[in-house]
Amino acid sequence: MHIAASQEIVHRLVPALTHLHAALAAKTKEFRSIVKIGRTHTQDATPLTLGQEFPAMAPRSPPASRASSWA
Repeated sequence: MHIAASQEIVHRLVPALTHLHAALAAKTKEFRSIVKIGRTHTQDATPLTLGQEFPAMAPRSPPASRASSWA
């Protein structure tokens, strides 16, 4: 069972996380000019570009792929 789990991590999870990281980086560039106006507690928030939202998620995927590659 452990060998099967390890094989799945190496051959499916790590490549999927690598692909996710690349896709998030591409979306950051693609959406950098779209302005998103946010609201917080019914008050206007600082306008952001949609491209600024994706870097918040992108740093999480490489550490996860590195951690899963230890399996």
